[in-house]
Amino acid sequence: MGSEVVFSCEEGYELIGSSHVQCLETGSWNGVFPYCRALSCGRPAVPENAVMMGTNFTFGSKVTFSCVKGFVPGDPYDMQCQASLKWSRAPPACQRVTCGDPPHVGNSDFTLKGKTYLSTVLYTCAEGYRLQGSEEVVCQASGEWSSPAPLCASIHCGDPPALRDAATIGDGHALGNKVHYVCKEG
Repeated sequence: MGSEVVFSCEEGYELIGSSHVQCLETGSWNGVFPYCRALSCGRPAVPENAVMMGTNFTFGSKVTFSCVKGFVPGDPYDMQCQASLKWSRAPPACQRVTCGDPPHVGNSDFTLKGKTYLSTVLYTCAEGYRLQGSEEVVCQASGEWSSPAPLCASIHCGDPPALRDAATIGDGHALGNKVHYVCKEG
């Protein structure tokens, strides 16, 4: 009887209710017991092209960020709410994945439309060459260009038609080459 209890909370928590409660002559306490509630750091901003996992933003809680496909950093990224009511670090900046130089394709020209995720390269074969495969390669989330790269193969016309009583001179049958016919004697 006459005893008094003083309540306090640890760092990162706030006391809800009265900090003092007294024991009455009746043997009961003179008020409602207080409780400690975790303080909040507030919802962190979610950067563009990122996703956040976690809905508790109070002291000691963690949230995890990751970047969407095609953006880095690709590994999950944790932040914790500290007693100072600040997050342990800033959210990640998610940058678009970059690919290196596009694959070299012999006997071709190309149109490069960027080197970042989902950018494309369009190949056009030089005269006398035919495209084999897709004309387009795409920068992928892995930072590599899609494969296989196309090939520009020379166009072969096949053997020229045979003429009676004539011989052909020339054995290159690619587009642009010439074959001469020479009449046989007689």
